[in-house]
Amino acid sequence: MSQEYEQFLGSRPGLIVQLVDSGTSPYTLRTSDGFEFIVSADDFNNFYRLRGEKTPARWEKLVTDDSTGLIDTQIIAPLIELIHHFEIAYNDFSKARSFLRWSMKKIMEGSGDFVTLARKKLARDSRSPELISDDDLKRLLQIDEKQKELLLSATCAVISWPVGKPSDSIVSGLAPEKKIKSENVRKKTSEVSPGTTISRMKNVEILIDENMMTIMIDLSKDLGPSKSGRNNLVATTEGNKTIPGRDAKIGLTVYRETSPKVVKKGAKDSFKNVRMEVDQDILTLFVDLTIEVGPSKSGKNMILATTGGNQLVFSRPEKIGLNVYRAI
Repeated sequence: MSQEYEQFLGSRPGLIVQLVDSGTSPYTLRTSDGFEFIVSADDFNNFYRLRGEKTPARWEKLVTDDSTGLIDTQIIAPLIELIHHFEIAYNDFSKARSFLRWSMKKIMEGSGDFVTLARKKLARDSRSPELISDDDLKRLLQIDEKQKELLLSATCAVISWPVGKPSDSIVSGLAPEKKIKSENVRKKTSEVSPGTTISRMKNVEILIDENMMTIMIDLSKDLGPSKSGRNNLVATTEGNKTIPGRDAKIGLTVYRETSPKVVKKGAKDSFKNVRMEVDQDILTLFVDLTIEVGPSKSGKNMILATTGGNQLVFSRPEKIGLNVYRAI
């Protein structure tokens, strides 16, 4: 009997399937009622697990059901969007998340007029409290109990990248879920719309939420030696690639030196419009696509973000080089 797999992340996680054909990507899967559909090899490897296995470590912070380890994106996505909405006042995702955690505690305590208390905290702690209306604050009173629990938990509340909005996502290596519609006829065509994939990128996931680009890289990966043989590649866009739907390009390389020097803290001051976070082996970079750093040395391009050459990933042996730019 074929092994059974479970989709642990998606809009309706928990689907049990058998792997019918895994020869080449895309893979063919079959549900218990005989419906067959296809997913890319990357999708299968990242969003399905052997039945009974744990949720992979890199997704643990998104778990919405501790008893099963499943991740329901319909629950998570509105919370992340809400944090991003309050981020406009703080100009910092972590501080906006902390404000929502504080808000949930105050609401559950039922102490005083929440809107008045929240307004005072915003005025005291945030950069632009005027960007948050009273109606925005009243929205927090409508959050259901499950979402309150997730915001207060030690897992969901530390998530720091956009989730949901698959139509705005660019995928390579860690692709968002493609919804399975059982009413569709059996087919062998890809579910990915043209233009949503940057081809040939390796170990790089890019998500775009409005004008914020988030780049995720698994630092535990090893793609083999570089052409020079002096480094081992960890992730690469394999040249400068156009960001679909934008007039900008991105070039990125992460590598380890085969003969590393003493690890330093990294040249953080050289980063321009790039925010870096490292959580275990997951490197996350944030780039605001509305910001212009200045023209390139040649004057032909406008730099939107740069690491200022190859720089150390803080407190780690890997180095990263990133440039985001558009032609002038």
